[in-house]
Amino acid sequence: MKNFIIGVISVTVIIAIAVTAYQLGTKNKASVPLVSPSPSPTIDTSALTGLQQATPKPPTPTPVSVEDQIVAAISSKNYAALKSYMADPVQVRLESSGCCGPLTPTAAVSQLDYLNPATSWNFDQLQETVTSLHTFAPEFYGPDWLIGVADNEMVASFKVTANQITDINLMASYKLLLP
Repeated sequence: MKNFIIGVISVTVIIAIAVTAYQLGTKNKASVPLVSPSPSPTIDTSALTGLQQATPKPPTPTPVSVEDQIVAAISSKNYAALKSYMADPVQVRLESSGCCGPLTPTAAVSQLDYLNPATSWNFDQLQETVTSLHTFAPEFYGPDWLIGVADNEMVASFKVTANQITDINLMASYKLLLP
């Protein structure tokens, strides 16, 4: 008799839990506003013969390259934006000054203030001044460097290796090197 009472109580508790769960479920459904479904994109599956159909994904944004970041930062004089792209240490050289050597990214950013007097920048790697620098001083201004020339003759050159700025060369005037 004792087992019978325990069985009846157990079944009653299970039924009570099921009824409560059902009522909560229907109550939540009733409170959700009805919205007409948006149309789903259609995919031409004729080329997927024998393959599992994939759910379309939204296009991922193209990452901005380190070179694009350099051009934007130098053009806007927002040099601090380059700090996270610099190797530690980064080799910094001010043409004809004997400055600087390997620096921390923070110290390298402060050296970029040297470019403040510069006016409009041109980072076209096919411009005559840049191609002349490639030939004349390839170790600091070679074809694998990103070189910008300002309207007032200042030059900024950046070497990017493995998505990091490893070397920076700054020059007051390209005429220091080019005849």
